Amino acid sequence: MSTILIIDDWALVGGAIAALLETHYKDEYLIELRGTKEFLSSKKFQEIDLVVLGFCELTENEKFDLLRVVKLKLPAARVIVYDRQADASTTLSYLRSGANGCLCQSKILIDLIKCLETVWRGDYYVDSELLYSLLGKFQKGQRSYKNKHASRRLSPRQHEVALCLIRGMKTSFIAESLGLQRSTISTVKTNIFTKLGVNNILKLKEVMESR
Repeated sequence: MSTILIIDDWALVGGAIAALLETHYKDEYLIELRGTKEFLSSKKFQEIDLVVLGFCELTENEKFDLLRVVKLKLPAARVIVYDRQADASTTLSYLRSGANGCLCQSKILIDLIKCLETVWRGDYYVDSELLYSLLGKFQKGQRSYKNKHASRRLSPRQHEVALCLIRGMKTSFIAESLGLQRSTISTVKTNIFTKLGVNNILKLKEVMESR
């Protein structure tokens, strides 16, 4: 028989989780505790296989403190965090702190069963809402990284012309200022756009100013 420990900071959530798990896991032994203090004072967790942390009213620091204490006291147990305020950043931090699964409490409770079954077989689980948020954060970071380093690929002349372009200077004025032909500036401009993967001055400005 496996043992599931539920630790929650709000009885309504903990009761709902316990009721759901009792329905689906009749052969498992469930222990429900109210918050950090009851967990720290409890002597019931010698053989815990899985922990569900239900966060509602704890501060962010309190949430991570409890997760760390759980991992310290129950190093072999798998941990699922069920947090109604979870976002991409906190989800990533939960996983880095030792959680094996993360759920946002805006999801219906039945998703907890899918998460639990996934975690129980040794995999990690992040619900779709949080996963999309994580992917969005990653993609944004990738774009920021590319933009940050893009202008370094320009030659000194290309960089000089690019700065003139994003300042609103016309091709004829840039050519006259630099002592070059207009056709030369047009060619340089085309090469800049190609190198940086942009197709207009506005996007060029975004890339250049993100350094």
